Amino acid sequence: MKKNKPNSLSAEQIKMLQETKAINEYNKLGIAAYKSHEFFDAIDYFTKAIECSKTYKAPISYSHRASSYMQIKACREALEDYNNKIVLRRVPNMTSGNLIIRYTNMGFAHYCINDFQLALDYYEKVKELDPNDRDVALMIPRIQRMLENF
Repeated sequence: MKKNKPNSLSAEQIKMLQETKAINEYNKLGIAAYKSHEFFDAIDYFTKAIECSKTYKAPISYSHRASSYMQIKACREALEDYNNKIVLRRVPNMTSGNLIIRYTNMGFAHYCINDFQLALDYYEKVKELDPNDRDVALMIPRIQRMLENF
């Protein structure tokens, strides 16, 4: 009986597997640092994951790093990651729950840099998806007051 030889992987496939493994390891370390409130370490780990992603682009690493930036109030850097074209490609396929998280984060980041109109726009998107969202109930009136005062 002849044994079937397993398909061997191409050099590109091997490289992608190695890259994915490194990305996953850095993301795990970043998540652990984030959960321990070591946000600067988390940013470093997510940055290393992004730097590893030559073939396989890692949109989740950008999202995690953006969340870490928000924790240290580095809102402009967070917005750069939230608006990264790799991350934006995922938006059409996101669940409503993920969109709510994304829009809430985007709204708060814009609020932090005093871009109140864009903050309001994002919170209103959240309200469309979930009219009972507590963050929206707090933030929309606050932002509207800010817009009236400017």
